[in-house]
Amino acid sequence: FYEPNSGNIYINHKNIKNLNIDYLRSQIAIIPQEINMFNDSLKYNLCYGKFSNMDYNEIINMLTNDEINNELINILEISQLQTKLQNNNDFLNMNIGERGMKLSGGEKQRLALARGLILERPFLFADEPFSALDYKNEEKILSNNVFDNKTSLIITHNTKNLDYYDKVIKL
Repeated sequence: FYEPNSGNIYINHKNIKNLNIDYLRSQIAIIPQEINMFNDSLKYNLCYGKFSNMDYNEIINMLTNDEINNELINILEISQLQTKLQNNNDFLNMNIGERGMKLSGGEKQRLALARGLILERPFLFADEPFSALDYKNEEKILSNNVFDNKTSLIITHNTKNLDYYDKVIKL
């Protein structure tokens, strides 16, 4: 996003200044504290970004694929949104309203997490990914090893679950 003021950043022993910027950005999933949501189905909002090279109608057609639906259900289970799915058989197709008005704050945050995880990128940057969640749901999500097999940078004020992180830097 920005050039470093001093020093260099390396990924796999390669200076990022020498990498194609589009390639570099395609390797990063970002989970913002405030998620942008559209007045569309949960399924569409969840896949936003995964099919970014397609137009809206192509995405809608892709979302009828059973394999994609199974992947979405798996991600919803990891992000602890499956209880909504169990209580409403058509939850994936439910319109979440303008800016996600039909979802609670915790559900919006879990949707943001699910959206970042479904991209399956090697780098994940998350800004306060659990601030709207209770300890129990945070613990369940972290116990699914959501940050394993990727380099993750988590920015948080929450110090309850530091055992799940390999390295903690306190500023």
